[in-house]
Amino acid sequence: MILISIVGTVLLWLLCRWRLRRRWTVLGLVLTVAVSVGAFQLWYRDDELYNRFENLELFNEWVPKEKAASYGFFYTFVHSITDVLPDPPEHYSKERAQEMLAQYPEGNIDTKVNVIAVMLESFSDLSVLEPMGLQADPYAALREIWAESCHGTLLVDTLGGGTINSERSFLTGFTYPQPDYGHSTESYVQYFARQGYVTEGSHPGHDWYYDRQNVNRNLGFDQYYFSENFYGSRTDAEYAPDNVFFSGVLELYQNRDPDTPYFGFHVSYQGHSPYVATERLYDTEYVERGYLTEASYHMVNNYLGSVADTAENVAAFTESLREDEDPVVLVFFGDHKPTLGNANSIYAELNMDLNRSTDEGFRNFYSTPYWIWMNDAAKEALDTDPAGQGPDIGPYYLMAQVFQVCGWTGPSYLQYQQELRQTLSAIHAEGTYLENGVWTKELSVNSQKLLEKQEIMEYYLKRTKYK
Repeated sequence: MILISIVGTVLLWLLCRWRLRRRWTVLGLVLTVAVSVGAFQLWYRDDELYNRFENLELFNEWVPKEKAASYGFFYTFVHSITDVLPDPPEHYSKERAQEMLAQYPEGNIDTKVNVIAVMLESFSDLSVLEPMGLQADPYAALREIWAESCHGTLLVDTLGGGTINSERSFLTGFTYPQPDYGHSTESYVQYFARQGYVTEGSHPGHDWYYDRQNVNRNLGFDQYYFSENFYGSRTDAEYAPDNVFFSGVLELYQNRDPDTPYFGFHVSYQGHSPYVATERLYDTEYVERGYLTEASYHMVNNYLGSVADTAENVAAFTESLREDEDPVVLVFFGDHKPTLGNANSIYAELNMDLNRSTDEGFRNFYSTPYWIWMNDAAKEALDTDPAGQGPDIGPYYLMAQVFQVCGWTGPSYLQYQQELRQTLSAIHAEGTYLENGVWTKELSVNSQKLLEKQEIMEYYLKRTKYK
């Protein structure tokens, strides 16, 4: 880096001399371009090298602008070129993407019902621990509701973090990696707005966290509520626990205009790591001490105690809408599994297989539950009952599953997703695919063609400013 700076300085000095021969000018320009391109290819676009320069002692890693500043302005600016100008998919053109989308004319929602979706922080089903001695069922409050729902498994892209990957995949249908949403972008929120829905949501965290205050506006939300403008006045805690959170979600729904269909998307905070390692906070013991370290014992039980509390709050919220005269569809899903110990060491103590080269290990690592529930008014309006086993899918397909359950056609991109997921039900960040129920890194020729079409459509929608 120092050498590049010295060479650049010398070249600039030569170029600024009063009487510089033309050939030296040309040579200087050529060398400058060559050195710049070489440095960019070798160093500036290298993610691993870039991450070594992270300095979070004076900056907040959850504020995108501050995290970028921690690397230094120039380094961040040059490195970000790869994000601003990513390589397009093979055979991509704007015209081709538009032609592909035009093959699926957008469908209207003829029978409108209210939709409330809730993403639950670190909510996962650890029932696989049962053979090892799960002493109580933290999901007991949800068992009957799951039986009434389309209940399945999400195969998310991260463990213990990366909340916004699941969150924004659900709202857009986009696969990993997510763009920065620096401009208004097509999304399912935008689609609901086009269909005459009011679109709002809430999160008991801060508005700057993951830049949600700006991103959610660019995704099409009419209003979004955070700790600063809603939950902070309802609790003394920095982050509202689930009893306050679900009370707020219900309040927002009940304060809606009853003559306008409603789409709400809410993100909880309770359940976020770290989990107390020095004492058990809940009366119920879910996992015995056994071979666990004392710290691990407390952390696992405190996590599962939080899950049980979340389950009870979800159940109470659901029951409050069961007899509602207005039709409402509820969608719940976990964003990722929890962080348990350093490098998730507690999973190993629990003998959970996290070997991602096997089907069982991959699912243990990346799976979370989802369920789609309807009150009686929605069942009658849509003439359907969602109860049953749902497919294993990535979070980018969850809205497509909601639309299928409701009997809606939806926007163009979602329609193609309905086709694609019949063959590729997961397109994972690790470069692994669930093709016809089997994990693989090598797709068949037919699946490659299907994926290429999806990539072209997605690239176009990600990069095109929504009007």
